[in-house]
Amino acid sequence: MSVGSEIVESLQDVQKRLANLTIDEISLSGYVDIEKVLLDLSSQFKVHQALHETAIHLVSPNPKPKPKPKPSRGTHKNLHKHRLERHLEVLFGTKDSENIPLRWQTMRKEGCAVIIFIAISYPPADLSRMSSTQFDFLLSAAPRCLDRWKLPPGWLFENHLRELVCRLNENPHAANFIKGL
Repeated sequence: MSVGSEIVESLQDVQKRLANLTIDEISLSGYVDIEKVLLDLSSQFKVHQALHETAIHLVSPNPKPKPKPKPSRGTHKNLHKHRLERHLEVLFGTKDSENIPLRWQTMRKEGCAVIIFIAISYPPADLSRMSSTQFDFLLSAAPRCLDRWKLPPGWLFENHLRELVCRLNENPHAANFIKGL
């Protein structure tokens, strides 16, 4: 049985237990606690799913395309390049470091690989709309995923990513980011 199947089976067991509860088995505050865990799990699941999809595209740059309801923007490389370009603009494009939102200041402190991995996984607008809990989880999950998953050596130095990063050489806010390369 695959790990995915095991997780689904465990969640189905929880679903069955909830459906069969009697009035004496759980308090109203118990429902609140369960709901909080489920909401956190849902947020974490979405983060893992996005990071996993990005990792799959980095490992196998030409996977079989999945049918999507909206039109595609082209190759994954083009999408990654576009997202990274937007993130670098948001993270390092301003001369006034103090006036950028705290979320972006926090992300600036992450390592180069983590920033790029997150940037190619999410458009900046999605990160801006993300709840604080989900964003914090993303910042903690991305480095763990990079450590655990076997991405191809040199994925950070692919031409479509490297040329964008090279534009930052003169930006004082990007000095620590550049050192991480």
